[in-house]
Amino acid sequence: MIKKWCRAFAELNYWLKIIWIFCCAGAFINLLLICRDLANGGILLRLHIGFFILYIGQVVFILLKERMVFVLSLLQALLAFVSNLDFTFVPVVRVAGHLIYSVSGGLSLEALDVYKYVLVSFCLTAELLKTWLLYDLIPSAKKQTDEENSSEIPAESTQL
Repeated sequence: MIKKWCRAFAELNYWLKIIWIFCCAGAFINLLLICRDLANGGILLRLHIGFFILYIGQVVFILLKERMVFVLSLLQALLAFVSNLDFTFVPVVRVAGHLIYSVSGGLSLEALDVYKYVLVSFCLTAELLKTWLLYDLIPSAKKQTDEENSSEIPAESTQL
């Protein structure tokens, strides 16, 4: 079973591998947040469980090469935009934010408001780009079966 999952990961496109790794990281972070909420009686437990399910669904469906995984990604983008919480590429943006903060030496309140707006805009754009990549790079079921059928045709029958 593990070999099957490893082979499926190895067959993924480069961009799909990056998306898959970020989805695994998001699932792990949300699992930690769920544990914290359970220990402290947090009010965001349902939200973290929802994002955990979305991330795990994306991890599994990417490995299964299910094209409709883009629907889960789009749902995540909409929920993250509404809640300003859990975009897939927030860790990258946080690192960039720390670099900007260390270079600038401190930000005013107005600059922080602008930074938050830019952060959310960038994260939503990256999330929608991820959704498009999932739709574009994973072939449809019909195309997958056509490719499998064409590879099974013996070479003798194609020659005239």
